[in-house]
Amino acid sequence: HCVKHKLDNLVVIVDYNNMQASGLVQEVLDMRPLREKWEAFGFETFEINGHDCVALEQVLNMKSNGLPRCVIAYTVKGKGIKIAENSSIWHHKAKITTQEIETLKADLYS
Repeated sequence: HCVKHKLDNLVVIVDYNNMQASGLVQEVLDMRPLREKWEAFGFETFEINGHDCVALEQVLNMKSNGLPRCVIAYTVKGKGIKIAENSSIWHHKAKITTQEIETLKADLYS
């Protein structure tokens, strides 16, 4: 058990955007129930909006209760970039056109 090994300074952050390289988690390799799995291994587990930096900071600054922590951060893949948002194509895209670069830049600066 984790208490035995004194892992109370360990924090695992899971970026859970519900996608894998080749599609949705449910279709490729469903990992649910994620929280319960971490808790079964002795982790104090928190679920947060992964785009909320304040929530993340609060969890990271919490005083330990003697257990390692797992933070499941629910995110949107490519959030804020319209052509990449929720698109598994952009997970490992190797060739990007000049037009795509311009579109990406426009989304970043808008």
